[in-house]
Amino acid sequence: MFSAKPSHVLALAFGLHGLAASGAPPEAPAQWKSTQPMSKAAATASDNWWQVFNDPQLSQLITEATSTYPGLQAVLARVEQAKAAVISSRASWFPRVDLNGGASRDKFSETIVFSLPTSNTFSTGLELSYELDLWGRIRGGVKAAKAQEASATADAHALGLMLRSEVARVYFALRSIDEEKQALTNTLKLRQEALDMATARVEAGATNELDRVRAEAELAGAQAEIAALTGPRAELENTLALLLGRMASSYQVPVRKLPTALPAIPTVVPAELVQRRPDVASAMKQVEMAQAKVGVTKAAYFPKVTLGAGIGVETSSTSNYFERDSNEWTVGLRFSLPLTVGGQRKAAVDAAKAALKEVQGNYEEKVLTAFKEVESLMATLSAQETQLAAQKRLQAAADKASKLARQRYAEGVTTYLEVIEADRTALSSHRGYVQLQGQRLMTTVQLIKALGGGWKAAQ
Repeated sequence: MFSAKPSHVLALAFGLHGLAASGAPPEAPAQWKSTQPMSKAAATASDNWWQVFNDPQLSQLITEATSTYPGLQAVLARVEQAKAAVISSRASWFPRVDLNGGASRDKFSETIVFSLPTSNTFSTGLELSYELDLWGRIRGGVKAAKAQEASATADAHALGLMLRSEVARVYFALRSIDEEKQALTNTLKLRQEALDMATARVEAGATNELDRVRAEAELAGAQAEIAALTGPRAELENTLALLLGRMASSYQVPVRKLPTALPAIPTVVPAELVQRRPDVASAMKQVEMAQAKVGVTKAAYFPKVTLGAGIGVETSSTSNYFERDSNEWTVGLRFSLPLTVGGQRKAAVDAAKAALKEVQGNYEEKVLTAFKEVESLMATLSAQETQLAAQKRLQAAADKASKLARQRYAEGVTTYLEVIEADRTALSSHRGYVQLQGQRLMTTVQLIKALGGGWKAAQ
């Protein structure tokens, strides 16, 4: 559980057990550098953040991937292993009870005085032992196991977030290609009409054969560009199949239009970012686990104290197995402390401290990376908004220029080269507009992921 205030989260991982961190934790800035506007529409406040795109097919794909992607199932299995490790570590808090028993027949040396040549031994007993956790060795082990479970859980959330965002990214990339193919298909019709017009003008003697050949070349070029998009679309479709845990050979995605409206992105205070990102939460729990392990290794400098008791029966004949004289018991306190271990304990503590410094560094890097990703994506999204508005104006002007060039050519005012140039500009501007729409959607998905998606630290 992460119940600390956002402003204190960064310091938590460096303040446990009174251990000094290798460096000061990074401080969250008061505000974002980017001016990208955010809405309080809770686009990532919901666990099902992808539903804000209002695309049923996308929602279906993400739901399926969450339940079928093999990689996610493997990580969830690691969470179950971590939970079992916590239960196992807690067992050391309780007394251990062993049931022992046996039967043997022994031959002794006949050269020893007063010894019998052979002897029978029958025994049964219960032994109880309980370690007194005076130095926190068991508590530290349990704390480390709990931190490992929390880290594994956060890792599972991080992979789930990455999986869903990757499904959305690939889906929008595929839709963008579909829109490009549609734009090329529309251009193909226009170029066929241009070829027919050029052919008619050649036959009427209004122009020469060169115009018809150029029109044929432009038509073939559009056909080639449509074919060139087939490979990338197939690659994206196969990637979706992998993310869904399906065989690529039997999976197909029908053609659909690309969504144009962007969802609202919620306001996120910079100090809250470390609580929202599961990868940062996992790194922080790794720090807590490493701190607990330092305490466990330090406990090795102190004696291990154990309470013990036992009761049982031992006899040389089964006939008096249940007689009172065959009973035996024991109770006592014992401790053990290796005096000379060749520097093993100091080496273990040094190794644990070094491991702590390593995960502290990893944690700090995760925090810095999180802020870098959010700032960069907000700046990118802001630039794409400006670029898309300009691209829309460019497309409108290019379409108008293309129509005027065709009209002038039909009237014999200009050459076919003007039509070719105008058509190419119109097609390029249309494809650029579609590509920018797809990039905006994919950047939005990446920003939602960078902000932590629908995951909350309290989980």
